[in-house]
Order: sequence, then structure tokens, then C-alpha cells
Amino acid sequence: MLEKNGFQNIKISYQSIPNNWIRGIKNFYSDQKYKKISNIFFSLDNTFLLVSFFPISYVASLLHISGRISIIAKK
Repeated sequence: MLEKNGFQNIKISYQSIPNNWIRGIKNFYSDQKYKKISNIFFSLDNTFLLVSFFPISYVASLLHISGRISIIAKK
């Protein structure tokens, strides 16, 4: 789409950020009866979860299926 509109030197980077995985699980459980526990355990301040989900995030970025991407293009 960018190329069709005259952009070039397009660089796409897929980021490996575990926050997306943690928030997704927290959102899933927030609608369930475990809402109170999910708010405590699935916090972005939970170092254990950040370290645990980093490998998954890293592999997702290598496979280009990351939840966050950055695109740099020049017109």
C-alpha cells in the first residue's frame, strides 16, 4: 500500500514486547470470574511474567506475527 502511494525505502520491524501477551491474557480473564486475580497477577509490573513471555514475543517477532510493528517510509 505504501509503495502504491509513492513511498520508498520502507523498513518494517516487528517488535518483541511481552506486554501484548500479558494484556491479552488479562483481558481474557477480566470477563471471567477471575477478574480480581487477573488484575493482581497479570500486571505489567510483574517481572516474572515479563521474563516468561519475552521468549514467545521474540519468536513472534522473528516470524513476523508480532502484535506491534514499526514502519518507516520515505515519500
